[in-house]
Amino acid sequence: MIDRLPDDGWRALDILEISVYQNAGLSKDIINAARRKGDKFGTEVQISSYPKFRHTFSLHKAQTTELVEDIWTACKMANVWGCHCVRGDHIFRCPQSIYVPQLTGGNMTDEGFAIASTPDVRDRLLAFLNGSGPLHSCANCVGSCGKQFNQTGLPRKSWKDDLQAPMEDIVDYALLARSKTEMQLIDDCRTPERKMRGLSATIARNFKKLL
Repeated sequence: MIDRLPDDGWRALDILEISVYQNAGLSKDIINAARRKGDKFGTEVQISSYPKFRHTFSLHKAQTTELVEDIWTACKMANVWGCHCVRGDHIFRCPQSIYVPQLTGGNMTDEGFAIASTPDVRDRLLAFLNGSGPLHSCANCVGSCGKQFNQTGLPRKSWKDDLQAPMEDIVDYALLARSKTEMQLIDDCRTPERKMRGLSATIARNFKKLL
């Protein structure tokens, strides 16, 4: 999709992060073309590799409400990193709440907020995004505290088989305990590309605005 992003999209972005997965087949030509576009439009292009993943979903609900509460409290995606996302005409607290309902017999929009042009949409949206939890999806999701494993590719027909492990078996309990009290844990599956020190495109663009 990067190579199809229109110029207006580049102009609107301060930072674009490209996630590189070993088996995704993203070519260096596309990455280099994105860098050139970033230089042209003053958008900082960041490259990050993900050699490791963490377990996320289980088709089997957690056996205790205490575990669900702990996972919600510790979840950085929903409560710290601001991983809200839009799908169709709905916005979601986190990407996981799009997929869990579909994996467990529900509908994609079950935990979404319907975007509509109404006078009170701002207040209702803020109430939705800042609402208390856990979400229903948290019963089948370990959030940001799943056990870590090396990245691998699975055939699509094997995806559901990979979700058969019980929730209790895929939680990283040490990380869960830390995440409940430490707000600024880094995403240790993410490896940012090292680059030479210099003026970033974002800083350069903001500096130009001051001239």
